[in-house]
Amino acid sequence: TSVAKTVTVTLVPVPVITGFTAGPGSIDAGSVSILSYSFTGGTGSINQGVGRVFTGGTTNVAPMATTIFTLTVTNPAGSWVTMSATVTVVPLPVISGFSSSPSPLPIGTSATLTPTFSNGAGSIDHGIGTVGNGEVKSTGNLTSPVTYALTVTNANGTSVTATAPITISQGVFTPTNTPPFGPDALVKLPDGRILA
Repeated sequence: TSVAKTVTVTLVPVPVITGFTAGPGSIDAGSVSILSYSFTGGTGSINQGVGRVFTGGTTNVAPMATTIFTLTVTNPAGSWVTMSATVTVVPLPVISGFSSSPSPLPIGTSATLTPTFSNGAGSIDHGIGTVGNGEVKSTGNLTSPVTYALTVTNANGTSVTATAPITISQGVFTPTNTPPFGPDALVKLPDGRILA
């Protein structure tokens, strides 16, 4: 006698991930990035607490620090494939202080500007330009009121601004005896008066 046995072999597709992206890939702290995914031949799951996902879908994520998300697709035979997407988190720019001294400012003299900031690159308008945290800058001699603006911008292009107004006192400015101010020079005050 003979015994025949039948063995059934089921073929299942190989899992394939056709796309897994984070957009944008760099966000400010507290902002949202969108994970997009496309795959075939298995069940999808993303780590970092995201869980089960379905092909063609999207998921909003808002990590507090730079995070690598990994999509795993597993077929019924237990074969699996992975792909990762990184969301970079950039701190928001912060200005903790921006001051001018002195103010009011005697006419024809200079003031100093002192910025205090973090998480970005600083710049002051009215020709001052790039400035570092805590770096003292001179305004040059001023004859009229002006408001300076400090802007701090992070790596994502997000910016924050603070201002420092400078007022001019109405006191008399005494010119020096060097050009262009000679002993016979005339000085015009902000209120229009002429001093001889």
